[in-house]
Amino acid sequence: MSPQRSDTHILEQKGDASISFLRSRIDELDARIIGLLQHRARLAAQVQRERIRRGGTRIAADRETEVRCRFSAGLGPAGDAVADAVLLLCRGAGDDDASRRPSDDGADRSGERRADP
Repeated sequence: MSPQRSDTHILEQKGDASISFLRSRIDELDARIIGLLQHRARLAAQVQRERIRRGGTRIAADRETEVRCRFSAGLGPAGDAVADAVLLLCRGAGDDDASRRPSDDGADRSGERRADP
């Protein structure tokens, strides 16, 4: 093996190690994000139960709009999609079916209430 080839091979190994390290950091962040989302879902379920106990609706469209704005401000154009995913996850937090769709409670993606059919 020529010296140049050997140097290239060492650089590739260092690059692989760097990628492995970075991926492990991403995996750690993913685990933390999942934990935070689970915690958020539990808190959202408590809020939903309390709001319903007081005679309100399970979903507060104005609050969801605030969340979308916060995510958009922090993440840019992708923030709306992230907020929608988080809100969808947390909407079902108090139910047995966590896969409910945004339209299940009469709210469309903009947070506006639809008239019941």
